[in-house]
Amino acid sequence: MKISQKKIKNSQGQNLTNVKVRRIFELDKDIKGVDHLARKARIKALYSTYFVEQRCRHTQIFECDDEKKTFIKCLKSAQQQYGFLLLAYCLTNDRYQLVLYDNGNDITKIMRTINIEYALKVDRKDFKLTERFKSEILHTNEELIEKAKSMHCKDNCNPFNSYSGYCDNKNKLIDDTIMMAIFGNNRETYTAFIKDQLSLVGDKVLGDPVDISCEKNCIKTLSEGKSRLEELLNAYHLDYEELLADKKKRNDLIVHFRKASVLSLKEIGELFGGISESAISKIIKRMTSDD
Repeated sequence: MKISQKKIKNSQGQNLTNVKVRRIFELDKDIKGVDHLARKARIKALYSTYFVEQRCRHTQIFECDDEKKTFIKCLKSAQQQYGFLLLAYCLTNDRYQLVLYDNGNDITKIMRTINIEYALKVDRKDFKLTERFKSEILHTNEELIEKAKSMHCKDNCNPFNSYSGYCDNKNKLIDDTIMMAIFGNNRETYTAFIKDQLSLVGDKVLGDPVDISCEKNCIKTLSEGKSRLEELLNAYHLDYEELLADKKKRNDLIVHFRKASVLSLKEIGELFGGISESAISKIIKRMTSDD
């Protein structure tokens, strides 16, 4: 059957043919599980830390460094949209692995966004991610750092491995707060652990359990957001209209609310005087572009 080449625009205004749209739909269908009725249900829980692995049947996910760079951009874009914390990553030709904290977002939605955006941007004929991504909830510090170790010890000189960020603290894509807290904020201790120069139990690496849950502290509703904004206004000795007039301080707070809440872009816009979702997205991207 001949497929029409009628052009269609995606949400970013890019022209797509029906062929590429069909390819993306196949990817989306696979992620949602429409074609895999017998497989096990994914274990998910909001405010959880996950190990995620994505492979690709019949082809490499990454054929060159430029494709890996494209994927990194997709990760950054998804971070801005969902506010998840990326704790570790490892990109190799045949797969990618992530450790991330969902920050109250559905892991399936996060991964669907990342994979579809990457499939749209990669310049390769008939490329599609047809294999379901694997995910595993990490419940303890031991599980977290052992999984990170398995990723970081593979090729720690690889620029597409987050290990270097734990050594020099210059990789702004990852959030190393949780991992460093486990190792007493000592990067040399973490490096020694990765190189098998000390063990978990014998050298007593682990301190008290680190609570990475957002359940108690993060802003989950618009009402909570309004209360938090009022507290900040009092701390800054500003009234609401003064805040809206001071665009720098307003934009700083918009980024703060994006990172410290699970509010949608629409709800954040409502907090700050009825700014549109697209305008909020642009502000966040501009303010975090250096990261």
